[in-house]
Amino acid sequence: VDSFTFYRWQMYVLIWSASLATKEERAAEMRRLESLIPSLAEVEAELAKMMVVHLLMLDGKDEEALQYILSIGPGACYYLTFILEELNDEKQHTRMIPFVEFYSKNIKAFLTYSYTQEYKRTNYLYNALQIIRPFSSATKRFDLLERMLRETIPYSLSPYSHYLYEKKDYKKWVELQVAERMNVLFEWPQQTKEIQKENPEVLLPIYHQQVIQLIGSKNRSSYREAVKYLKKLRTIYKKLKRVPVWESYITYISETYKRLRAFQEELRKGKLIDAAD
Repeated sequence: VDSFTFYRWQMYVLIWSASLATKEERAAEMRRLESLIPSLAEVEAELAKMMVVHLLMLDGKDEEALQYILSIGPGACYYLTFILEELNDEKQHTRMIPFVEFYSKNIKAFLTYSYTQEYKRTNYLYNALQIIRPFSSATKRFDLLERMLRETIPYSLSPYSHYLYEKKDYKKWVELQVAERMNVLFEWPQQTKEIQKENPEVLLPIYHQQVIQLIGSKNRSSYREAVKYLKKLRTIYKKLKRVPVWESYITYISETYKRLRAFQEELRKGKLIDAAD
């Protein structure tokens, strides 16, 4: 939506919101707009439909308004952001639910279509979340917030990570970091420490990933770091009473990288393999 088109819609909304028009007069205006829509170009047709949406919502006909929004598709999200912002400011949270359901499903397509630069997509999403967070808290519809965060990866990576961590959904948190190839131990050191205390098992994929990355660096300081994380893995596997899994894993690591002499030395120094190996 270009700025001039949106400005026209805003002016229309202001005029009709302040108007003392009767329901009959609004109905006549809707008929006028509906008669024009078939002959209009796409952008103008969308504008006319969103004008109808505003009139319908003035009359409390939200279900009919939603049908117009559905007919527009993801492009309606631009207008809908401002509609939701107003409803949120007015604390009409329950009224927002069906519109947020549409919004959470369509915002990623809207962002992809509307903005070519990733930082603009991220900035728009962050502004939208300022509306959806209080809505979710007021309605207890955290499922819609989570769907919106999940559907808008990678732009939502940071807020989604915070959401999952605060929810203590550590398994999903780890899966997200691994899938997005995040250096978790560098990006989220405090969170990792807390998860280590509460539910160390979920960190196994991250430690495994870190070990492989460090070995791949092929220098002695990285090998020492790899040994440090191998010891963490050993501790977790022992705590889980899965010692045979650990033994198979350390044998596999030692065999796979047996040509890396410095790494083998660090494994022996760390007492992870026998000196004779």
